[in-house]
Amino acid sequence: IRGLHMRALYSAGRQAEALTSYKSFRDQLATDLGIDPSPELQELELQILQQDPALSPERPSPAALDAGSLPVRYSSFVGREDEIAAVTAAIAGDRLMTVVGPGGIGKSSLVVEAARSPEVHRGEPVVRVVIDSLPEGEVVPAVVRALALDPAPGVEPTVVIAGYLASNPHLMILDGCEGDLGVVADLVDRVLSASSQTRVLATSREPLGLAGESMIRVGGLSVDAAIELFANRAGLDADSDRAIRDKVGDLCATLDGMPLAIELAAARARSLPLDRLMQRLDDLIPLLTKSRVAGERHDSMTSALAWSYDLLGADEQRALRWLSVFPAGFDRRDAEALLDDPYAEDVVARLVDVSLVQPADESGRNRMLEPVRQYARSLLAQPGDYDQVFERYARWIADEAERISVELWSPSARAAGAWIHSQHSEFLV
Repeated sequence: IRGLHMRALYSAGRQAEALTSYKSFRDQLATDLGIDPSPELQELELQILQQDPALSPERPSPAALDAGSLPVRYSSFVGREDEIAAVTAAIAGDRLMTVVGPGGIGKSSLVVEAARSPEVHRGEPVVRVVIDSLPEGEVVPAVVRALALDPAPGVEPTVVIAGYLASNPHLMILDGCEGDLGVVADLVDRVLSASSQTRVLATSREPLGLAGESMIRVGGLSVDAAIELFANRAGLDADSDRAIRDKVGDLCATLDGMPLAIELAAARARSLPLDRLMQRLDDLIPLLTKSRVAGERHDSMTSALAWSYDLLGADEQRALRWLSVFPAGFDRRDAEALLDDPYAEDVVARLVDVSLVQPADESGRNRMLEPVRQYARSLLAQPGDYDQVFERYARWIADEAERISVELWSPSARAAGAWIHSQHSEFLV
């Protein structure tokens, strides 16, 4: 009976209480009868101390036993060879790896595709939980269900999860962690602290912020991969027709290689001539709002981007809307002038963290991916936004034009000319 009690406590993730149960029974035997517990009970204590895997009941998870239980792909996976190689290398050396990027960039597809590789899953059980589709407060219960655990009443579920994974190492895929970043980070920290073998492969629009976290920031598809994806989804032959390939390449470049935007554009190409579709790229919103069969937050670009936007604070939302008026991007000085905020650099850094603004290039300029920029600009209809931001934007253009007109006649003329060339789109607005 005492052995059953110890096993039950241990199975519930209560190792310390299981050992306390043994100690109290041993002391009682010594006091009342002057004898030791049976050899079987002593062996059980040792197994509990060593967290012997033999003590864990065989409870295969019906939701995810191995890499074969990952979502079945019903369309071809295009490109991302370099990113898959980077994920494979990172998860081989680090136990927590987060793929970061904006909504619609293809993080989930990339991670699932990488996890199919034996080099990534290593034959271990794979469990995948889609966080961003869960209601608030459902992250931990969803992980419990995915692992087919059954915590006893009153037992903290995270303790049970950590205890189970300590003796049953898994590859955990946590998809869309920005949905409840704090809860996910706490759970991952407990799991990795309790287990030396379990690994976590996460996707998020920002890092989890844990020690030892490896991060890969995902951008748009390469030109060739973007063209292949569009042609595949639209049913076009872009390989044998150079004119079509060039048009598709220009279209995909406008979409900054974002897979979701490309797939939505390809769906429209089935009913619109390619030339007409190209003419409408200055206003992507009708395209971005076109629905497709997918999860609630990934059925269109606008729903994916709205999810990210809603997670921002009021100052960050305002900055995203206002900075969208820069077609060619902006540097720190531009952001400070437009936002009239000496701490604009910190706000921009936050937008970079959540993948809504691209990291600064070598010249120190940030930019938004075009679908993100057009979505943010569509939100300028907010009360007071439009007149205020364009008044400041016009003032910025005038100030910059005056500055450059002086520099064109100075030793900095070459740099001024290069600036004009890079910023011509600002002056054509």
